[in-house]
Amino acid sequence: MKLQISTEEWQEIERMGPGVREYKGLKTLFYNGERLWDGINDVCLVHSKEERDSWQAIIVLPGVEVIPSSTFTECKNVKTVIMTDSINMVGHCAFEKCKSLVFIKFSRNLGCIGWSAFKLCISLKSIFIPSSCREIIDFAFASCIKLRILSIPQHTQLAVGVFHGAAFTTKSPFEIDSNGFYDLFIDGSMKEWIRSINNEEKYTLHRLCCSHVLEMNDIQTFVEREGLRTMTVKNSIGVTPSEYLEANPYLKVKVKQIINYFILRKMGELV
Repeated sequence: MKLQISTEEWQEIERMGPGVREYKGLKTLFYNGERLWDGINDVCLVHSKEERDSWQAIIVLPGVEVIPSSTFTECKNVKTVIMTDSINMVGHCAFEKCKSLVFIKFSRNLGCIGWSAFKLCISLKSIFIPSSCREIIDFAFASCIKLRILSIPQHTQLAVGVFHGAAFTTKSPFEIDSNGFYDLFIDGSMKEWIRSINNEEKYTLHRLCCSHVLEMNDIQTFVEREGLRTMTVKNSIGVTPSEYLEANPYLKVKVKQIINYFILRKMGELV
């Protein structure tokens, strides 16, 4: 579930503070950065396993800088994660095996994602890594078998097997087995291919629709110049600008808005 939180809503969330409560129809943990799970001994430190299993959304409160290792491991019913922009580090295995997770909005100041942080999040379909991210550690998104929409900055360093077994890798020019895995000796080549996905000039609109700061006018201007069909062009992993735009957690622009604007301009209804 894609949640948008306004500035006013963030202020109210911060005022209410940490705890578990209903938010926009979802049972939500408002997280304050405390250590919830002992990953070495597999022990709940604050909430019971039954309570953890009841959460549907996690909203990280302003001021939290690190999500500790294994904090939300196996929170099996969490569908949505929204991080405050104060987060700079997601610890290893922090969301591993969150099997219902479909939507993540990362901190705009995120610097590093730890190893296996989102491994085996088997419902995750898209991720948009912010430009602040310097490094993603080993197997961070491995075995995310539905992950097909990806946006990652060119400068972000990828460690070993970050996307090993992710759905979009089946579109690569490399040999992939029936489970979506590849031999790690080609990992370097896989990384280069991942970085090249939207590099060509014909994928300019794809890059625009992956932006974290784009204004609607930028997309409207491009579509008006190049034509509405550009919204349906597939890149090398089979993703269209429309799909990027709909999945992008940072933009409020909707595909329907772009289409309506284009039609009205063509009809002379807008100047």
